[in-house]
Amino acid sequence: MNANLLKFNFILVILSTLAMFTPVFSGYVLGGFMLVVVLLSRFETRTSGQIVIRARFLTLLRPLSNASLVLWMLLILAGLWAAAETEHPDYKALRQGLGNVGVKYVILWFAYLSFWWRAAAFRKLWTAFALSYAVAAVVHGAFCVAQRQLGLDWAHGFSGVLNPGRFAYGVYRISGFMGHPLTLGYCQALALVGCLTLWRNAEERWEKNAWLVASIAAALVLSLSGSRGPIASALIGFALICPFTGFLRHWKITSIGLVGLVIFAWYFGLFARFSELFQSGVGGDARALHLAVHWRIFTEHLFHGLGPGAPREAISAYYLSYGIGDSIKLAHNAFLQFAADYGLLGVAGVVNWVVSYLFVARRTSIVKSGLYALLAVSVSGAMSQNTYQDSGFMFSLTVWTMLLVAREVSVRDFPTGRPKDENFVTGKGGATS
Repeated sequence: MNANLLKFNFILVILSTLAMFTPVFSGYVLGGFMLVVVLLSRFETRTSGQIVIRARFLTLLRPLSNASLVLWMLLILAGLWAAAETEHPDYKALRQGLGNVGVKYVILWFAYLSFWWRAAAFRKLWTAFALSYAVAAVVHGAFCVAQRQLGLDWAHGFSGVLNPGRFAYGVYRISGFMGHPLTLGYCQALALVGCLTLWRNAEERWEKNAWLVASIAAALVLSLSGSRGPIASALIGFALICPFTGFLRHWKITSIGLVGLVIFAWYFGLFARFSELFQSGVGGDARALHLAVHWRIFTEHLFHGLGPGAPREAISAYYLSYGIGDSIKLAHNAFLQFAADYGLLGVAGVVNWVVSYLFVARRTSIVKSGLYALLAVSVSGAMSQNTYQDSGFMFSLTVWTMLLVAREVSVRDFPTGRPKDENFVTGKGGATS
């Protein structure tokens, strides 16, 4: 790789760390630049080791690549079928709905797939990402603390302030530089398990320290976020990475940590936040209504769902039949949302996608628990939120999945102890791409 192209890769890697904390549009823009890198590097000479790493990376992720394409095709079929049976379909909404899914599950996926094998092949790129991510995580954590206390909303300008609707249990519900607190929360849950996995498998002390700092920053933001679902999902993922037997072996440290966690949670009002679940009007009763509406939509449009091209009045009618307003039209369950929008075809597509993630995890060894943890966070989150429809969440899941697989490839195929050049690979080779 020539010097100029390598510098471009460095810039993209560093900017990628910032994109993990900002609105998803920045990630989409970087995906476009990554495709430019692919085009520019088509005729670059690669070592035999780099060719092996790229092939291994793509092979490990192939089940997810195939499942993403299958999901999109099934949703296109369901959407067109539903539109054909709708009296006055909204074709603009149909194009937008199918296009949004295509961007999240196909275009974004393959754009990043073409780039992130380089994190396994070039040591300096991995170093740049680890260090810059740790710095970005600390800065982001500091901003979130300030936002929680002062309501700062720099996503809308330095003078921006969160709206009063974000004020809960005496403080602001934070969203960082993103638009929604739950998007922030679930993205940080993914970050926590991803950073902890890389911390466990880091080869050098500086890298362990970087991932540890990033893990602490993610845990801090999660703890202060006031978002119950992400905290619960993060705990599930954490348990998969750090088995119960490990806590028993270090029971003294575990006990001190638990006491500290309880004091921290009490001081910052987290117990009060979770107690709202049992209060009428602010707990699960309103969410149950959304589930009931979308379950009814699914059962009445079993095979293809209501479709993204259905006129707005269609779903409004379901809410009005329950005698309530229709300002929020989300199922608060990603699987049920697919079912209501795309019927059994949509359910088959997303279930196949989840199962393919299991196949990817099973084929790894170094990062197996981390991939299981990422899947656990995404599935548990999907049970109470529309995480699989959330562009920011899917972007974060895509990046962390590819980072863990890149680590799997670099460590397993070129383990510590073997002589390496400035890249992760051995030898210079003369093979070309």
